[in-house]
Amino acid sequence: MNIDHSTAIFLNTFAQTPDVREAVVFFAQYFPYLVAALFLFFTLSRVLPQREKWTLLGEGLGSALLARFGFVPLIRAFVERPRPFVDNSAIVALFNEASYSFPSGHAAFFFALSTVVFLYNKRWGVWFYAASIVIGLARVAAGVHYPTDILGGAMLGGLVGFAVHRLFVKKHHHPSIPSSTEEGR
Repeated sequence: MNIDHSTAIFLNTFAQTPDVREAVVFFAQYFPYLVAALFLFFTLSRVLPQREKWTLLGEGLGSALLARFGFVPLIRAFVERPRPFVDNSAIVALFNEASYSFPSGHAAFFFALSTVVFLYNKRWGVWFYAASIVIGLARVAAGVHYPTDILGGAMLGGLVGFAVHRLFVKKHHHPSIPSSTEEGR
C-alpha cells in the first residue's frame, strides 16, 4: 500500500466518528458554496473601479469554470482513476460521487479561484487558499478522493488561474498604468 492509499484510509477512518463525520460532510459538500459566495462578496464589495471589479469577477469565475469543466473532464477521459471507496473496501464514502477521481474538480475550481484572488490581494488570497485546502482534505476524509487527486486538481487550478490572469493583464494593460507584474521589476 502506498502513502496515497494509506493517507486516504487514515483520514477516512478518522472521519467515521459521528461528530467528525458531520464536519467532514459540511466542509466537503456545503462549505464550497460558502467560499463561492465569499468570492462574490470579496469581488463586489472591494473599493475598485467598476471595470476592475468585472475583470476580477471574470478572471476568477472564468478560470475556475475552465479548470473544472474544461480541463478536468479532458484529463478524466484519459486517466480513469476510480474513486477511493470504489477502489478500496477499507474506505467508506460519506456521500456518493459517480465520476472518476483524478484530478479533483473541486480542487481545480477552488485553487483556480484562489490563485486569481491571490494575484489581486495576497491577504485574501491566503484565506482562499486555506479554504481550498480544507475542502480538499475534507473530500479525502469523505472517501471520494485520494490526496494526489487533490494535489493534481490544485496544480491544475493554480496553473489555469495564473494563465487566465496573465491573459487578462496583457489584454487590459495600458502603457500609462503599470501592471502588477511590472511593479516588481
